[in-house]
Amino acid sequence: MPEELSVVGKRVPLLDAREKVTGSLQFAPDISLPGMLVGKILRSPYPHARIVSIDTSKAEALPGVAAVITHKDMPQEEWQERSFNYRGRVLDDRARFTGDEIAAVAAVDEYVAEDLAKVNVASLLVVQNGVCKEARIGLGGVAPTPMRAKKAEEMLRGKQLDDGLIELAARTAADATRPITDLRSTAEYRKELSKVLVSRAIKMSWERVQGKKGG
Repeated sequence: MPEELSVVGKRVPLLDAREKVTGSLQFAPDISLPGMLVGKILRSPYPHARIVSIDTSKAEALPGVAAVITHKDMPQEEWQERSFNYRGRVLDDRARFTGDEIAAVAAVDEYVAEDLAKVNVASLLVVQNGVCKEARIGLGGVAPTPMRAKKAEEMLRGKQLDDGLIELAARTAADATRPITDLRSTAEYRKELSKVLVSRAIKMSWERVQGKKGG
């Protein structure tokens, strides 16, 4: 007679079966510990781009934000990920594909962190003799795919920039977005957030251009 085994060939009940079917089993997202922070990633709306500058001061000043990390905070040591065929720093000053990691935020809860990573905007201005010769505005997280705010760009080209024009261009860019409502936020909130971030991005680009001219 073959020796009877205690496990092989036996019906063994799952240890967590009762918790799973009753919904009482805790998974990783259900666990909350004292002092725990939530992290979110800001991703690039462009397939290839160079990060000229990132101003994290306003994000860091928001209530509940513990840290904002960009490529400037990363160590110089390289790492290699075979599945992505990548070798380099965790974050650097390049976006190599749409959705590439640009920055990370840690906050006291998911809602604060998500607000910062929910919509992302990139802008570029070319100014000659005080006139905007070229404008590029890209948005991510507000449409099925990353988008260009082309009507807003046209509004800026060939004109002297001022606060009124910038706010009008920001509203035009926001009106062109097609955000959705999900568990994280409403479409209306995303659209309004787009306007605020586009206005801020244009002003930052404009201030940077003026700073270079003054220097």
